[in-house]
Amino acid sequence: MEKQLFFSENPKLFGMLYIPEQPNGQAVLFVPPFAEEKKSSQRTMVEIGQSLSEGGCYVLLFDFRGCGDSDGNFEEAEVKLWLDDLTRAADLLRQESGVVSLTLIGIRLGGYFSLLHAISDAAIARLVLVETVLEPIPYLRQILRGKLIKELITAGNITSDRDTLILSLKNNVPIDFDGYPITGLFFKELSEREGKDVFPVSLQKKTTMIHITETERIPSRVTKRVESYKTCRHQFVSMPAFWNRTDSVDNLRIKDVVTKIICQ
Repeated sequence: MEKQLFFSENPKLFGMLYIPEQPNGQAVLFVPPFAEEKKSSQRTMVEIGQSLSEGGCYVLLFDFRGCGDSDGNFEEAEVKLWLDDLTRAADLLRQESGVVSLTLIGIRLGGYFSLLHAISDAAIARLVLVETVLEPIPYLRQILRGKLIKELITAGNITSDRDTLILSLKNNVPIDFDGYPITGLFFKELSEREGKDVFPVSLQKKTTMIHITETERIPSRVTKRVESYKTCRHQFVSMPAFWNRTDSVDNLRIKDVVTKIICQ
């Protein structure tokens, strides 16, 4: 059964709760990707959530403040506020399911926020990180590069450069990330965490990292990550990247992998 709800106050956050017919004692909280990647990933998250619910799990999908159907404006986003939203979502899922030890499924930058939350929440039993972003500043730089390429394609010229945009952020001037305004404070909060260990061995031991590969061949970037986090369990899924596409993707493979990890 699906249940739409708003929870917490100031701001009200939107969530979609999946209630299993035959509970298996597990509860799963999705931590969504960032900005446009969240929009592209919505169908994938819903399909995985439905599959997990059919397998007996309580499942909660939610929107951070300023995103989706939750209250607030995106430009008001702060790392500490989004972590507070994540805590509220975890509390709601525990209340609705009666399950204390949760599983977090973090997708892309949502995986980074999952780790930050799990460091302070000892009752997180397991993490499933899908193509997670572990270095947020290079990730934001990559998004800015895409923004400049889009400028070149649509306008025929590039009116700015990444270093200038980053300097603007450092001077607390909001920058548009493909339709999502980011403030200097959000950038600063992420910058202050650069180089800090957000992935201790204690979390690696209860983490499965899912790597998406376009072909059966494992790329070098994935090999390096596997070598860097040997304590984690690693799963490989050959399918198109679903978080950066405007068309639909066949989610059968990742849906089956995630369901097996959690329900079996």
